[in-house]
Amino acid sequence: MQKSEIESKLVVFEFYEYALQDLKDGITVDEMSHVLSCFEEEENYLACAGIKSAIENYTETIKQKQ
Repeated sequence: MQKSEIESKLVVFEFYEYALQDLKDGITVDEMSHVLSCFEEEENYLACAGIKSAIENYTETIKQKQ
């Protein structure tokens, strides 16, 4: 794996971790979806990938707990 691939995966993971923590801290999925839209407008697709994964993981976890 090349250095740029590792760096890209790290960026995705960092945004995933930040978004998931924000969701756990009380930010709503709608608010996080708005954040995702902002990064999409900026074409920051690595950030989008991390945030989208966090939203999906969080909502799936909530569904399983119900």
